[in-house]
Amino acid sequence: MNAYKERCNLRLNNVLIWIGLFSSLSISLYWILWNVIPSLVQTFSPDSPQFAQYVAYQNSFLMADTWLAVSALLGAVGLNRRKAWGLLFMVIGASSAIFLGLMDLIFDLQHGVFDCLSAAAATEGAIVLTLLSVGPLAIVLSWMQGTRCFGVYEAVCEQDVKVFRPAESDRKTHGSWALQ
Repeated sequence: MNAYKERCNLRLNNVLIWIGLFSSLSISLYWILWNVIPSLVQTFSPDSPQFAQYVAYQNSFLMADTWLAVSALLGAVGLNRRKAWGLLFMVIGASSAIFLGLMDLIFDLQHGVFDCLSAAAATEGAIVLTLLSVGPLAIVLSWMQGTRCFGVYEAVCEQDVKVFRPAESDRKTHGSWALQ
């Protein structure tokens, strides 16, 4: 634990923990509202011709959203315990957030969600913007923390140097790299 404190940025660690908890809780709250008070989070109203397609689309994301929420929560727990696997799950959750944000964005653009300014469009825009900004931010911050705490970058670079070296004969004839 002391070595972790010496090498790691504890503020950055806390920011990542907060991102993981925020992501997990936000997704959980969304699905609770979707099932209990759907009018608060649904983009299309029940009288819309696109409502059935919209509900089917949204319901297809329950498992993916659950994966994101669990990954983000595991990331927060792991980082709180000062474990390297916390960074792994943080990156997994962040990647899932980017994917879901892009899927939401393409659906919204294809179905005219942003064609008129409304509370539903603003809410959907905020969700997409959050997913597409917090996801990459969490990946960058996780990588920064990994390099400080666990030597992730150095380990990857050392492994690359050990595995890929120019073969002397190839370097003279082709200038290429060979697997050794």
